[in-house]
Amino acid sequence: MLSCLVAAGVVVLRSKAPAAASPPVADLVSRPQRQPVRESGADSITGTTISRERTTGMRKWASRAPREAAAWLFAQSPELESELAEALWQGAVTSPALAVSLVHELQTTDPERGKLHGGWLVNLLAEQGNWQIAYEMSLASPADAARDWVGCLLANRATSDPQGALATWQTLPPGPLRDSAFASLAESWAEASPATLAEWAASQPPASPEREVALQRACRLWSKQDPAAYAAWIGRVELPEETDLASVAAGQSLSVTAGLALSAMESLPDPGERFSATRQIIEEWAATEPDAARTWIGKATWLDEAQRAGLLRSTFKPFTPQLVESAETQPASDP
Repeated sequence: MLSCLVAAGVVVLRSKAPAAASPPVADLVSRPQRQPVRESGADSITGTTISRERTTGMRKWASRAPREAAAWLFAQSPELESELAEALWQGAVTSPALAVSLVHELQTTDPERGKLHGGWLVNLLAEQGNWQIAYEMSLASPADAARDWVGCLLANRATSDPQGALATWQTLPPGPLRDSAFASLAESWAEASPATLAEWAASQPPASPEREVALQRACRLWSKQDPAAYAAWIGRVELPEETDLASVAAGQSLSVTAGLALSAMESLPDPGERFSATRQIIEEWAATEPDAARTWIGKATWLDEAQRAGLLRSTFKPFTPQLVESAETQPASDP
């Protein structure tokens, strides 16, 4: 289920005028539930049965006459509308074009409720294989609904078909919808295959805003799933000079053991970026294991004395020369 399309819990809708006389089929749908009796669970079970009958009645009615069923439900109490919304679209989805038309009409007259009901329909269309219809419906919806639904649809597709999701995303025109949709797509792609997302991101031009977004998502998750492969990739990948490796590589590899992360940082070609990246990891490490971090600073062979003193000064305060001497004389440890 595309759970991001439908809010969890009971949705409270605005009150409406009393409903007109219901069609005969609605008698079952509108039958009131019995109140459960504390002393016995029998009435509670009966109540659950009636609720199921109402749901079944709405679903069957909507499959035969979607417009009539929708018009009736939209005139009921907010509580009943919320309860039976999913059943309405489970029935109406058998006529996809008509169901989409009903949602667009509701979006015009009542955008808030149109978004609620549209979420159910987009979800059901996608589940039943009508992905393209769901996508086109989302694109034709108001901006806030389009942002949520398009992003969720692309994210769901990226789980199993990232290249297909990417190809669809590339057809979106520049703008907020394209940007938000890529963020959703990249998050899902990273969860499914961070290595392939990282490779794709590394191949993008420096000016591409998606490159940085994709690198951040991929590195954060890849470093957790396979830290050894992640560190090896950081050491061999050729990224444009403009890439903020200190942020992308170091900042996202804090979940890797400190020793592995620091080893990866040693391979960064630019000395300034290498030092900045190392400092980020050291400061995080020192917050929980200060002695081990201090020892590493004292033993790191690629640091010159000014850098070593700078790391000690910024990480451990107050700074004294004795700290440098202590760090240099402590035996190396395996972090």
